[in-house]
Amino acid sequence: AAIVFVGVAGALREDLAFGDVVVATKIYAYHGGRVQPGGFEARPRSWELSHRIDQLARRVAADGTWSDPVAETPAVHLRPIAAGEVVLNSRDDPLSAQLRHHYGDAVAIEMESAGVAHAAHLNDGLPVLTVRGISDKADGHKYEADEHGWQPVAAANAAAFALAVVAELAEA
Repeated sequence: AAIVFVGVAGALREDLAFGDVVVATKIYAYHGGRVQPGGFEARPRSWELSHRIDQLARRVAADGTWSDPVAETPAVHLRPIAAGEVVLNSRDDPLSAQLRHHYGDAVAIEMESAGVAHAAHLNDGLPVLTVRGISDKADGHKYEADEHGWQPVAAANAAAFALAVVAELAEA
């Protein structure tokens, strides 16, 4: 019924906390474009979340029972993400500026979702649910966040949320 892709991502916005979950409402393949004497002209490919899965994810997020009842439930953000070929670990570099300028609505960055979305597109437009846990802030402190153990926490949160959406999808 759908491809479910789960992993971690870096936050591009301050309103995302370590361990939060981002459901990609749109995936930007941000490397598409051309460089002219006047600068970069963005020509990204993008893929949107299907309306049916978007609504299921929103229902699961609003329910709040998808996470470990002992721990505090992480926030769930249904927003666009940027996917490309670079691990971003800085907010003061040309790539960060490019992302802010051309993809200002993207809240997280990672490396794999564009390939998954493209493969699904080539498979007769199979719906894709991309769920990412925030493991770092893409701000120059990635390795410190890794040392504090945020990758496994973020991955577990994303997986728990994705499984709850899959359960709803199976019932629908």
